[in-house]
Amino acid sequence: MSDYGFLVVARHRDGRLVRGTSSDFRPDRTLLSITDELGEPHRIDIEELKALFFVKNLFGNHSHDERKTFRYRDGHGRKAWIEFTDGEELAGWVDEYDPKRTGFFLFPTDANSNLEKVWVVFHSTHRILFDEDAIAASEAHERAIPQRRTQRGGPDRWDEMLGLRPEDYRKPRLVAAERPPTEPKPKKRDSGIFLGDW
Repeated sequence: MSDYGFLVVARHRDGRLVRGTSSDFRPDRTLLSITDELGEPHRIDIEELKALFFVKNLFGNHSHDERKTFRYRDGHGRKAWIEFTDGEELAGWVDEYDPKRTGFFLFPTDANSNLEKVWVVFHSTHRILFDEDAIAASEAHERAIPQRRTQRGGPDRWDEMLGLRPEDYRKPRLVAAERPPTEPKPKKRDSGIFLGDW
C-alpha cells in the first residue's frame, strides 16, 4: 500500500486498463475510485471489470514468467484455478467464495509475482476449479510451459528475433592462410614501473 492507497490495475472486460491508487475498494460496493499515475481521478463500475489487480508496482516485471503451481508455496483457503473468458489463467487460494457477490479475492501461488491479490469478477470467468481439480489444471499448465515459451519467442526462436537465417550459419569461415595480413604491433617500451616490465 502506498501513502495514497493500494496500488491497483483495473482491467475492463473490453481490455482497457487503468493503473493507479485506490483507497475505497470494498467488495460490497459497485463503484471504485482510482487516481491514475498522472493524478487524474477515475470512477469505475466494478461490474464492467474483468478483475482488479492489487500489485506491488504499477508496471510489473515483463521478464518474470508467472508460476501457476501449488508446489512451491502454501496458502490459506481453497486452492483455485481460474480461467477468464479472454483466455487468461490464474492459480491461487480463495478465502471466501460466495457466488451471490460480484466477485472474490484470489491470492496468487507465485511469491515472486507482481500480484498481491486479485478481485476476480464472476461474470468475467469462463471456468473456476477448486481443490484437486485446481491442482490438476495447474500441473497441466506447468507441463506445457516449455512449448509455450518456444511459441512466444523463447531461446529456440532467438535467431529469428535477431534476424539470423539458416544460410548465415553456412557461410565459409576464413582459414588462417586466407586471412589478410595484419601489421605487427609495435613493441611496448618497458616503463620499469610494473612487475610485468621486469
